[in-house]
Amino acid sequence: MYAPSNASSAVGRLEAADLVEKSPDAQDRRVVRLVATDRALSGRRILDGMWIVIYKGAASALDAEERATLRATLPLLKKMADAMTEDEI
Repeated sequence: MYAPSNASSAVGRLEAADLVEKSPDAQDRRVVRLVATDRALSGRRILDGMWIVIYKGAASALDAEERATLRATLPLLKKMADAMTEDEI
């Protein structure tokens, strides 16, 4: 008897919630790519905005020198974030 994997079940729930769409791979029909839907991207923008408010509040507790140090690390943090999002899901 076939039982779907936890990953398949999770993808099914994400698909049912209109958060991802399945897209077959052009080179390998065994591979399915997951693409975020507009609904998922909209939710991400909302969450990103909430995190910005949280980070700004936390940064206000730092003194000027600490904020300058943090600001100087932002290019490195952006580089890390870009590296994490380069691969497709």
